[in-house]
Amino acid sequence: MHFKLNHLLLVLGFVNISLALTTKEFMKSIGMGVNIGHTFDTIRDWSNIDISEINSDFKLWTDSEVKIKEAVEGYKNLGFHSIRIPVKWSTRPTTKTPIEPKLLKAVEEVVRVAIENDMYVIINLETDNFYMNGFISEDKAILTETYDSYKGTWKQIANYFKDYDEHLMFEALNESGYWETIWNTRTADGDRPEALAVLLKVNQEFINTVRSIEGYNQERYLLIEGYACDPILTQDHFYKTPSDPKSSGKLIVSLYYFIPYTFTVIEKYGIWGSSYDVHQLQEVVDDLRYRFVIQGVPVIFTRYGTNIRNRKREDIRSFLTSVANITTTGEIPSFFNDIGALIDRTQVPLSFTDKELGESYLEMGKRFNPKPKTDNDNDNDNDNDDNEKEICFSEPDYPCCSNCDVEIIWNDENKGQSWSIENNNWCGILQSCFKTKTTTTTTTTSDTSNPTSNNCWSLALGYPCCQSSTKVHTTDENGSWGIENNQWCGIPTN
Repeated sequence: MHFKLNHLLLVLGFVNISLALTTKEFMKSIGMGVNIGHTFDTIRDWSNIDISEINSDFKLWTDSEVKIKEAVEGYKNLGFHSIRIPVKWSTRPTTKTPIEPKLLKAVEEVVRVAIENDMYVIINLETDNFYMNGFISEDKAILTETYDSYKGTWKQIANYFKDYDEHLMFEALNESGYWETIWNTRTADGDRPEALAVLLKVNQEFINTVRSIEGYNQERYLLIEGYACDPILTQDHFYKTPSDPKSSGKLIVSLYYFIPYTFTVIEKYGIWGSSYDVHQLQEVVDDLRYRFVIQGVPVIFTRYGTNIRNRKREDIRSFLTSVANITTTGEIPSFFNDIGALIDRTQVPLSFTDKELGESYLEMGKRFNPKPKTDNDNDNDNDNDDNEKEICFSEPDYPCCSNCDVEIIWNDENKGQSWSIENNNWCGILQSCFKTKTTTTTTTTSDTSNPTSNNCWSLALGYPCCQSSTKVHTTDENGSWGIENNQWCGIPTN
């Protein structure tokens, strides 16, 4: 059994297919997210602020009377369950310049209040192209200083927040993670592999630095940047995720969704909502799931939004709600980009300027955000614990299947054990499941009554035959592989 599974993973080239159930649950718990732009990603004079005044009553925005506690709770009441805080930690980070303590304290207050409200938080490092060019400078002094300052900044952040648990995530960079002088993304001129290799090195330095700091940093979920945070460029086969030997399965790819550019960014008149627009969004999400999610690497759209000038209100509404619905349904959490244009941040309570849009987000929040636990839930959990005392033969090497209503992928007749696949990982089926099941007929032997079964070579490897999918995702010496029901299947040779 182990040989068959390991052989198949090796053949398909998976680096980390065994996505733990806890990671899948973690991604679901993120729910609907909001990115609070024009907050800590803009320059603010912290030197004239008394650090003793920075608490939950501190005004979050300089042009508003809204306090940190009111803002965080306001976002929660609008339907959001997670907050991304983009932070410009310094105008020009250097190894000799510490992060302003008052800025650290202010960011921490947002993090603390959010976690108190059972929300998840992402903090990142906002940079610009000038800073990013230091990573490719031909001047060795500038090159060294850039990497040292980058690592030094993350070392300070990781130390300061080391006692915060997995509700807090770190994100390596922002959309500045690209180098047009190496590879021009518009014309495709230049050295594409080299550009992707630079990003890999920067992401790797981020991982190494954070993991070197004690506390929760050893197990913290970390977001690595896609190339320019672009969901299409990042699907490039030259894009690679860094190694994370200290905490396998805790890396998440960070991307933005501003497609098409003509609608989301350019100010001239733009429209959105055709069947092509929706299909394009669905196709991007599907491709990312095949490229990353199904192979055990989670993805988050840490920003999505649109220019609202010269746009119809219904088109803005359609774009935002479509992105939120399709991405979240596709197991990719997404963060609405709030810069004060569609949410009124000048008064309490926070509110959407478009009432219908606000109602849509509140409804989506109820669908996608995890339900708060009640005392009855705890009682039910205790009852389930009492009923689930049966030992699962597959543990601890592989998890137990979550329920009995799963397809039997492989029977080990010698040991009397049955296996299935959940979350792209083998799981053992409890023996008690067969006391109530009326059929247990799925086996790996060929069925001559099925005209395609003799050509379904994947059954012998422990994977089902594709029933309808003909799209080839990868090919090896065994044959061509497709995906159905979120698991690999063999495409029949006929």
